[in-house]
Amino acid sequence: MDSSQRHTLVRLVNGTHRVSRSAAVASGDPTPASAWRTLDVLESEGPQRIDDLAREVRVSPAGATQLARNLEDQRLVERTQDPSNSRISILSLTGRGAEALDDWRMDFGSALGPMFDNLTPEQWVTLTDAADILDAVDRNWASDRVRKASLAKPADSADKPADKPAAEPQESADAE
Repeated sequence: MDSSQRHTLVRLVNGTHRVSRSAAVASGDPTPASAWRTLDVLESEGPQRIDDLAREVRVSPAGATQLARNLEDQRLVERTQDPSNSRISILSLTGRGAEALDDWRMDFGSALGPMFDNLTPEQWVTLTDAADILDAVDRNWASDRVRKASLAKPADSADKPADKPAAEPQESADAE
């Protein structure tokens, strides 16, 4: 990948984050972005250990624990014990959590609408193509990560937490 391509990717991601933050503010929803990211991860990747969820949502383990409590209190997630290690909690999305996530996505889409009112049909085709590309990259990246993780873990360490990168940034539960 050359520097021009890297620059394009950075612009795309930064622009999406800025538009996303603007839409979140416009929606008036006070729910922290990390809560929606948590529900999204549970929907797309299935039940998760809290430490793994913290890494995926980019919050500290303590932040993920508090987030899990809040979502559990709202009955948006369910906590169960890992059958192979009763000290480990597994979070799963509930039906109510899936409905809340769907509702939020509709509200978020409505908040995004005015930002894109002036796009031409050709620009909509471009955005649709870009969304399709991002979906495919995400699916490929996720399946590659799962494959590599399963190859890297010896069979007898399935219930042990994976090593965390030393320089992994941590956000608070309220951070975007």
